Amino acid sequence: MAESALASRRWSKPPFIKDPRLRWGIGLGVAVYLALAFGTMEINWGRVAEGLPRGVKFIAAFFPPDFISRADEIFDGIYESL
Repeated sequence: MAESALASRRWSKPPFIKDPRLRWGIGLGVAVYLALAFGTMEINWGRVAEGLPRGVKFIAAFFPPDFISRADEIFDGIYESL
């Protein structure tokens, strides 16, 4: 019985915005804004499809990280940035 009483008294984080109408209104406003913003963009889907393999190759170059054989290039890049 003590366990069920403790389970019902579990703490939960209070919401950042307490008024649910304001919270949902802000969320709806953000969704409408994003829909309008993305709706006005002209996207060339051919270029997107052409760039996807290059993007995948770029991200794949980070894994696994190779700091040993590329140490000179890394230090050159850091020195150039400074």
